[in-house]
Amino acid sequence: MIIDAHSHIGCDWMMPRTKIQDYKALLKKHGINAGIVMPEPGHTRSGKRLLLWEFKPNGGIHYFSPYYKTDNITTLNNISKEINEEIYHEVFSNEKNEPSIFFSAMIHPVINDVEYYKEIKSIPRCVALKFHGIAGGYSPEMIDKKHI
Repeated sequence: MIIDAHSHIGCDWMMPRTKIQDYKALLKKHGINAGIVMPEPGHTRSGKRLLLWEFKPNGGIHYFSPYYKTDNITTLNNISKEINEEIYHEVFSNEKNEPSIFFSAMIHPVINDVEYYKEIKSIPRCVALKFHGIAGGYSPEMIDKKHI
């Protein structure tokens, strides 16, 4: 059995839109039995990133949403959830389970609260969590023990 364990679905600021139908066709074409898909790290809507980060002049990292024009951490946590829900819905709304498709929620260990993991446990077909370091603006040292 061949499983693709890491593919992004949706619209990223650096890449063209990836649609689930195209992904399924690609799996079938190459004889891949199953795939795990996740949101892309630079998710956009109307050409604007929903989550972004930048280095602060005095050190540290500033996380914000250009789309929603906010840097409120609670709002950013909810935007992260919104991205996972949007891509999950896109992947499974018209699912024909050939080949088998599974989901990996994108997690941001700085802006997501650990309570979000309880919600993720109830997502059908969610088999993994994805930390996307550089694109999310964090390094392994920034992942605290609560998230591990």
